[in-house]
Amino acid sequence: MPMIDYILFDMDNCLYPASSGLCSRMDGLISNFVAELLSLPVKEAEKMRRENVLTYGTTLKWLTDCHDFKDIHEYNRHIHPADVENYLKKETGIKEMLESLPCGKSVLTNAPPVHADRVLNYLGISGLFDEVLYLGFSGTMGKPHRETYLRAAEICGCSIADTLFLDDVPDYLIPFRDEGGEILLVDETRKHSGRSLPSITNIMELPGYIKECFNV
Repeated sequence: MPMIDYILFDMDNCLYPASSGLCSRMDGLISNFVAELLSLPVKEAEKMRRENVLTYGTTLKWLTDCHDFKDIHEYNRHIHPADVENYLKKETGIKEMLESLPCGKSVLTNAPPVHADRVLNYLGISGLFDEVLYLGFSGTMGKPHRETYLRAAEICGCSIADTLFLDDVPDYLIPFRDEGGEILLVDETRKHSGRSLPSITNIMELPGYIKECFNV
């Protein structure tokens, strides 16, 4: 079995279930923001940003690089709901599960600090990670750019080859695997089952997966 000694966690739809509705709410807010900014119908704005988001990593980077957008604070304020308690549940046992993992661990998210801190604090797990690597920690790039993964490993003091990376977006995982890392898709509804990636449906399944698949 391969060996791992570090775990990188995505946050949204990974450390809490996708069925919470929080990301769906943010997704709609992003499309509305883009539509208003570019004076487009919402459906057209949504199509444009989805076509560009994987190239640029985030909608925000696409806007800043291609549309000379500069008001990052306003963007983050607009698309990240402050009332996360209306979407998230404090999952019983997640703190204990994370504490029990036999590896170092950090968060790697494309979210800004205001959103990541709000979510991690509400879930009661903000102090459990070596690092919380927010969007922008590696210049202006986020996932899925290679430089982001290399910089994350450098900051966390881990080797990509011995690191397991969890995310709910297959196209964020594959570049990490291409760098030699281990990956695990968090896919609550198995909507990505056709991608043939190792997967779990809920973060609470992680200890069992590690025990079955890795030397730790």
